[in-house]
Amino acid sequence: DLVRDPWGLGIVAVYAVKEAPFLVLLMLAAMGRAVHERAEAAATLGLGPIALARHVVWPAVRAPLAVGCLIVLAFVVGAFEVPLVVGPTDPPMLATYALDAVRVDLVGGQARAAAALLVAALLSVALAVACVQVARGRRD
Repeated sequence: DLVRDPWGLGIVAVYAVKEAPFLVLLMLAAMGRAVHERAEAAATLGLGPIALARHVVWPAVRAPLAVGCLIVLAFVVGAFEVPLVVGPTDPPMLATYALDAVRVDLVGGQARAAAALLVAALLSVALAVACVQVARGRRD
């Protein structure tokens, strides 16, 4: 059962199905003619499929994939419609908590909602820094 499951696997499944075509499109855009030519040259020199993917394809798609994951993550952190419909009721996700806080108590709920959304924004910024490091290839 993926609806209201305590682990939130339904939310993950919905966003995986929803955002996978976007990420695949970004990767396909990064794999242009130059990557195809380098892959042919590497195959001619005897690289196998795994080494080809590791040394030719991955460096070409790493940065666009990291940026795309950052965009998807920033969207998912602030989205409330899928967690509200599919997700577990306890504990609520940040955006769902902010929406419910304003619904229950207008004055005090606005402060709690603002704090929850500030935490979501800080989480997005921290993950953006991590994605930039991955895109640049750092292993700190």
